Amino acid sequence: FLKDWLIKFKLHKQDKFYTVWNDNDYAKRIVKSLKEHNCIFYGYNIKHYDNYVLNAILNGASPDNVKELNDWIIAGNNAWEHPLCAYKRIPYVYTDLRDDVVDKGLSLKAIEGNLNLPIIESSIPFNINRALTDEEREEVEFYCEHDVYSTEKLLDERIGYVNNKISLANMFNRPIGECLKKTSAGMCGYLLDAKSFKQDKKLTFEMPLNIKAEYIPDDVLKNFEKINTTPDDKLQKECSLEALIMNGNFGDCIVKFGLGGGHGAIPCCHFETKDGYKLLWYDVESLYPMTMILFHVFSRAVANDEGYKDIVFTRLKAKHGEDISDFLNQLSNVEITAKAVAGDLKLIINATYGGMGQKTNVMCDLENRLNVCVIGQ
Repeated sequence: FLKDWLIKFKLHKQDKFYTVWNDNDYAKRIVKSLKEHNCIFYGYNIKHYDNYVLNAILNGASPDNVKELNDWIIAGNNAWEHPLCAYKRIPYVYTDLRDDVVDKGLSLKAIEGNLNLPIIESSIPFNINRALTDEEREEVEFYCEHDVYSTEKLLDERIGYVNNKISLANMFNRPIGECLKKTSAGMCGYLLDAKSFKQDKKLTFEMPLNIKAEYIPDDVLKNFEKINTTPDDKLQKECSLEALIMNGNFGDCIVKFGLGGGHGAIPCCHFETKDGYKLLWYDVESLYPMTMILFHVFSRAVANDEGYKDIVFTRLKAKHGEDISDFLNQLSNVEITAKAVAGDLKLIINATYGGMGQKTNVMCDLENRLNVCVIGQ
């Protein structure tokens, strides 16, 4: 608000709230105490809003300055470009529970509804041009506490995701704060020491020598050969194909090939088994990670892909209960089970492909990402 700002802190699994109205020094003391107790700050979308507002308050911003920053961010501007925020480091360890949520437009209110929690809005307008009355403050506090409570419920839902990041930081002997503040793909590049490089101007595809092209239908092969002669902005449209892959007892199966992976299913299929018949379910274990390893199409931003290869095979061993004592012996001061290792390493393994397709990620390698997808098909 123009004349007031409010912060609500809550300790996880405890009922106590810390309430701060317009008192920069009190806010500083609370943050200092929480840091001394190695607390981690959680929030929803705090990377783009709350961190900057809180940091401005910790640096002495007045209510009207905080309101100006609020309006700047709400208008769609980058918070770090505002004078109150420029060149000021966030002074605490935090993680944003909005990270790696598939729908980036998903609001906290939508999540409250999904979690079957009440959706509460304040009737107090944020453009009010005077100090709030006691009654208005009481309503704003109730509204704010509810959102903090909802965020805590979201943390409970995503605690495994958070703990995976902490565990990986310990495994790789990296600062926990650096891992927690990154997305899974960003953390993956950080842990693998990726360094961004200049991308080729034109995406190309080269058939690996260890693939037997004679087993690939001609129309499928020709479809992907067009990659090298098709402008990048037309690849998605020009290099897509529907092909008949099987014509058997179950009926025709049309498979769609393209730059987003192959997809196919027999429509409206019903089959009644008889004696002697078996239904076989095949699954390629870690398809994209194994494709990167076997066909040497890992991100070129990582100088040595042997580290990634070790992670993939260690995870598979742990998943199947095989001996990983050599890996566990490398972890100093970390107590962890083989089952937990399998779960934690899966996060970094699966995030790699996504990071290769993000232009802002140090692991970005658009050409090898394309090759992973095509080779996988």
